[in-house]
Amino acid sequence: AAIKKTVKWRLVGQYEALKSSSIIIHATGSDLILLGGNDGTMSFYDRSVDSILPMRHLKAKLAFLYALKLHGDHPEIQVHIVLAVCLGIPAAYVYKFSDLDHYGNDDTMPPTMLSLPASFIVTSSCYLPELRIWVLGSRSGVIAFYDESMSHQVSMLDPCSIFTDIHGQEAITVIQPVPYREGNRPSHVLTAGRDGHYAVHKIVVKSTSTLDEDTVVILNTVHRSTPTFGPNIEGVAFDNQRQELSMWGFRSKEFVVWSATKDMETMSVDCGGAHRNWCYRPSKDGSNGGTFVWTKAAVCHVHSQIEASHRVISSGGHGREIKTMATSPTLIENNEGKTRFIATGAEDTTIRIWSFNEQRDELGSLFRCLGIFTKHTTGIQQLRWSADGSLLFSAAGCEEFFVWRVQSVPFLGVGAVCEAICPQVTDDGDLRVMDFAITEMFCYPGEHQNLTERGYIITIVYSDSSIRVSNPSSLW
Repeated sequence: AAIKKTVKWRLVGQYEALKSSSIIIHATGSDLILLGGNDGTMSFYDRSVDSILPMRHLKAKLAFLYALKLHGDHPEIQVHIVLAVCLGIPAAYVYKFSDLDHYGNDDTMPPTMLSLPASFIVTSSCYLPELRIWVLGSRSGVIAFYDESMSHQVSMLDPCSIFTDIHGQEAITVIQPVPYREGNRPSHVLTAGRDGHYAVHKIVVKSTSTLDEDTVVILNTVHRSTPTFGPNIEGVAFDNQRQELSMWGFRSKEFVVWSATKDMETMSVDCGGAHRNWCYRPSKDGSNGGTFVWTKAAVCHVHSQIEASHRVISSGGHGREIKTMATSPTLIENNEGKTRFIATGAEDTTIRIWSFNEQRDELGSLFRCLGIFTKHTTGIQQLRWSADGSLLFSAAGCEEFFVWRVQSVPFLGVGAVCEAICPQVTDDGDLRVMDFAITEMFCYPGEHQNLTERGYIITIVYSDSSIRVSNPSSLW
């Protein structure tokens, strides 16, 4: 439901540095509003005096800003960490401010400097305070990790790890930590890019020396998916109250908010497309509402919703007939405890993972869809689980045979990555996979017989009556 009311504006002031171009951001977790001007001035809006006050004057025009409220030892004192990037300077400035600092100056509070790789244009960032790790994403698809704990030893921090193939060569638009249970440390981050995909990665921080002087970050992708609204994912939000992941971006000339958890659209606004100034902020009350502000033809527009654009009466499943079903042989831990995953495949080319609950949900269903896999292009014919429940094998028409790594992921419940694809056996690729069998084997590498690796012999029957057997040593 859209709210129709008059928006009242109040003039705070006019500032030369903000005229031709500016950056305005909202600090995550607080009410702090930061502004960056074309002359390098970094300012903040002070609600108590209703004015914009300068914080720092950097060497060049600001190109990127990020701010996060930290949870310190004293709740009454607000501590923020700010990252700033200037045009033409291959480094990022990191500042820490508190209420007692009055924002100081570079002499009393020098910044931590992060060295940027060559041609690295920052488009997204994230700070993990429990790990003291900075994560920066670039326009060319590169993700860089920095260990802030080493800042006391050097004046300029170099990346401790760099990854180049997360979202191809497309811009990284989102880097955000996945919520974790109280008492645990953050272990997963979500990234999204202009390639149209979003992914969840498990972070493993290791020391490469006995003195813990060198750090390396290992990034394991545990989930990768594509939203249905289009390739431009510009932001995500985790709703802890409803245990729901939402994301937003643009589909042609529309701004769209999409629930990845419920696989449905919750807001759609005809704004003219992505090439304009805009901002979106979701509601914090778990109502699926939010406010979208954008400019069009020199006019500022505001669209606000107090709830989703529509209400689901009965949740559906597959769009066409279900051809196959398989239940995981082992109990798997997820957000709802230990359960068996139920995989279904249908003629709509999708695979869905379900959990069975003894209590009905708000729509009266005992089954909850935990994930949807959309890589197949033809109807699913068969599904099989490995003996330990970690792999799901799927077969379809056009000689499609995929192997999925399925595992529990915090907040999302279940994550999956397509780990292997069987090569086509004909030039045209027009055979159907009629059925297949999985035989698990244990390989003993080297002389250490106690170190085992699982291998699989996969026997596939095609529609031309041929039977083919795979190599058990590897999955293609």
